[in-house]
Amino acid sequence: MIQDTFILQSFMPQLLELRDKHPKTFRVVYYFPIDAAPKHDWVEDVVGKIDYPVAYTNYARDECRKFAKNLELPVIYHGNNSDD
Repeated sequence: MIQDTFILQSFMPQLLELRDKHPKTFRVVYYFPIDAAPKHDWVEDVVGKIDYPVAYTNYARDECRKFAKNLELPVIYHGNNSDD
């Protein structure tokens, strides 16, 4: 998935319910932007509940870790770089 955290938050309950009903066949990879200070509930209710969250930038990772210090959060830069 690619979407802003505050938009995904509105349907997280349905997504988690679907994932929990199909635990062996359904995983969520979430590639997301954060370009301003996030709200705590965006990190807790969305990023923290996703199976495999991936941030666009180190800034996004660092902002999320202010709320979830041990969050596993790799960074894959958004854009076009044929060397990577």
